[in-house]
Order: sequence, then structure tokens, then C-alpha cells
Amino acid sequence: MGDSDPKSIGSDGPSDSSIPVELRQQLAILAGPDAIDCGLATGTESAELVYRRATAALAAHRAFYCVYRQSSRGLSPVRIDGYPPPPPIWPWLAGYVGRDDGVVFEVGENSHGTLVRGPDVLVPGATTSPRRLGPGMTVPVLVSSPTAALDGAATSINGIVIVEAAIGVDGSVTDARVLKPLPLGISEIAERLIRQSIFQPSRLFGVTIPVFYNIVVDCRASHLSVRQPTA
Repeated sequence: MGDSDPKSIGSDGPSDSSIPVELRQQLAILAGPDAIDCGLATGTESAELVYRRATAALAAHRAFYCVYRQSSRGLSPVRIDGYPPPPPIWPWLAGYVGRDDGVVFEVGENSHGTLVRGPDVLVPGATTSPRRLGPGMTVPVLVSSPTAALDGAATSINGIVIVEAAIGVDGSVTDARVLKPLPLGISEIAERLIRQSIFQPSRLFGVTIPVFYNIVVDCRASHLSVRQPTA
């Protein structure tokens, strides 16, 4: 995703808006004097640009920083290589700083307008726990899943089951729990379908990451099927 040549990073035009000077100065302190400004994401187009720049910087082992901020359109998604955008609304500033050793951490803005260092989200060689989707992360894409036919009284049920799935870096489901059930054993079948499903995993700046994601299983016409994730 993106050219990892350091000379090309940031050469594909500006994002929708520039990072405010005071925030850029604080980010540069957190990232280091030679860090690459990957821009401010306020909508679909600028988020894609920020994603490409940050992905290229990370691949090139260059320090970088970027900011995701809700726009008047209420969107800060990223759509990379066909991935749908993640959930759209972040009512607070969300940013990332990447170091030249490959560590990427969150930054947040406190009530005084000062940026503070958040937790690490990428650490090369480290095993990370699943996290909720946020700015800069792509939505998992369903690759394959089984279906199930219902019998008996369950055939009269129509509706959906919502299952929270932990999706690992290999795209397999490592854990699942039902959030919205249906009766007559349908929930248990739906959970089993999710556990047997395979996804293209979520990515943060090109690096696969484990995530929690709510998946819908449709119950229609006496059959259960897993719905493709969407934002």
C-alpha cells in the first residue's frame, strides 16, 4: 500500500486541511525533528491520502505523525484496496505518531488543547490484544463462511443475530459472543458460523491487527448466513 521510498512520501498533494500549527508543533516533539507530516484526515479522500502517506512512512522506517478529525460531513473513513470505511464518527481528535523503529502510538487531546501520548498500537514483534476499530483502521472483509439450514419451529423465525467477533491477524475468529440473540437455538448456530468464518484482517497503516467487530448473521427463509461487514 503506497510507495515506501522516503523521497515519495507526502508528494501526492495535500490533504483536505493542514494540521493546525500548534498541534503540528506538539506532534513533531512527540515524533522527533525529522518526522514526516502525513496530514490531517477530515473525510474520505483526505483519510485515504493520510493512510497512504503513513503506510509508506512506516514501511520506510521513517518517523511520522498524522491527525484524524471529524469534519462537517461527519466522516473520517479510510477505504483502501476495496476495504469499506470504519465507523465514521470520532467527536474528538485522534492522531498517531510513528517512530523509525516501527512503534506507532496514539495521541489524544485533553481539555486544554494539549496533545498527550496514548498507548502503543503497533509494536514490531509484539503480540497485541484485539481492539475496537478506530481512525486509520480498515474494516475486516468476509472471505468465506458456512451457512446453515434450520428445521422444526426455528424455520418460522426471521431476524438477525449480532455476534461480537475477535478477528485475528490471520483472519480467523479467535473468540465470539452473542450480543443480540434469536430463540430456539438459532443464536448458538449463528455463533458457530461466525467461529468458522474467515476474514481479510483489519489493517493499521498496512500492518494487520486483531480487532473486535460486530458481525450480523441473517436468519431468513429457514437459513442462516453471515453478512459482509460494513461501516
